[in-house]
Amino acid sequence: MYIHPLEAIGYYLILYSPAFIFRCVCVSERERGRERKRKRERDGQRKREGDGRRKRERDGQRHRDRERARESENQIERDKERERERKRETKNERESARERDAVSSDRATP
Repeated sequence: MYIHPLEAIGYYLILYSPAFIFRCVCVSERERGRERKRKRERDGQRKREGDGRRKRERDGQRHRDRERARESENQIERDKERERERKRETKNERESARERDAVSSDRATP
């Protein structure tokens, strides 16, 4: 008595296929549920850690941006102060030049 070729293929697959292709029925649904829960907790923890890292990076970037803004404001103030100082110097130079002209014109007239 012979068996059908498809039946022979089925037996061959069952006998020689790796075990991980077929789902293991010996693990209970409760255990699978616990495993899923642990996986969700791990994923959530990773996500929270990732969020914390991203938050720290954002905070660091904000801090750097604030520092740059302060530096640029300070630079603007320094530039304004230099401009005021330059104007004062030119004003003083003009006044001293007028005084010299006045003194020299007083000496020039007999």
